[in-house]
This record gives sequence, C-alpha cells and structure tokens, in this order.
Amino acid sequence: EPPISGSVMAERSSPDKSLLARVIAAEAQGTYTLEVRDVRKGDVLAERTITASVGYHAHIVSLTWSEDSRTVTATIDHDFGDDNRVFDLRTDA
Repeated sequence: EPPISGSVMAERSSPDKSLLARVIAAEAQGTYTLEVRDVRKGDVLAERTITASVGYHAHIVSLTWSEDSRTVTATIDHDFGDDNRVFDLRTDA
C-alpha cells in the first residue's frame, strides 16, 4: 500500500538544530519531495523531487546530515538493501 500524499516519510533536524529536513510523499507512487526548512522562520530553503522504483516492500526512507549542517542525504531502500537510491540536497543557510 503506497503512502498517502503529504505523509512525512522521514524527518531529521540538522546537527546545529537550525534546519529540519523532511521527505514527503507525493501523489505519484514512488515520488517524494525532499525539503529543508529553517526551524525558526519555517521557510523552505531548498527542495527537490526524488524518486524510487516501487519494489518488493514499502520504501524505507532515512535522512542523514553532514556535520556542518549544509547537506542532507536521503536514502530510499526499495529492494531489501540492494541498489538503494541516494539523494543529496545542499543548503547554504
């Protein structure tokens, strides 16, 4: 069963706690928005569309930040750990 459009699939604060990254399900199955928001203002600082093939199980989405809080990496596992999709999003906030 695909996630409902608008569902937050993953969310993680940056190491300095000033930014919040989210992966949000889009209408098309296997399509998501990766976004970074300023925690204080709520403004979207960067975003991109990311996709993964519909695999053998529900997508497992994770987020990791660089130590300098400038780049977030989204990883989507769609095939039991094989051929994970990896997407970087940089912000200069």
